[in-house]
Amino acid sequence: MIDPITTEPTQAGGNTLTTRVWLTDHTIVNSHPFRGNSIVAAWLVEAPWAHPIWHSYIISVIHLRPGPGCPPATIVLADATHEIAVYALDPAAGRQQMLDTGLFKILHPVNFVAQMKEESDAAALERAQAAVDLIVAGWLSPDTDFTRDWITLFGDNMLNKPVAEVGGAPW
Repeated sequence: MIDPITTEPTQAGGNTLTTRVWLTDHTIVNSHPFRGNSIVAAWLVEAPWAHPIWHSYIISVIHLRPGPGCPPATIVLADATHEIAVYALDPAAGRQQMLDTGLFKILHPVNFVAQMKEESDAAALERAQAAVDLIVAGWLSPDTDFTRDWITLFGDNMLNKPVAEVGGAPW
């Protein structure tokens, strides 16, 4: 059973796929010192159609600039400026609490991660928002069975890397 979220979603699918999305509060998500204010945006995505067990995901975009509290980023794609990551969330965890605290109970390994070259945080956010829009429309799944679609959108520069090099967002 999916636990209820009382906060109104920022996006919802207008079809039978019942997708709902919450753009997280940037100040709450970045309030944790270990993140070093590196998160540009994060979306909690509820897509029960994507997988029979994992119904919710966190999609995040981080900048790769140095910052206090964060170890130096491992740059895999030359001149990368940002990284997008998709994680399934623990289906037994309270999602409203995750939204309220900015602490997400992710499952490992990461579903997808890729580095990007973007001219600004706004451009990286816009690119990730386009992927979220595709999920809401039912054209893209956050599940690992659809990694090929994510590669089409963001490239495969982080695939087949040692675990230490594939950090994803600092959750």
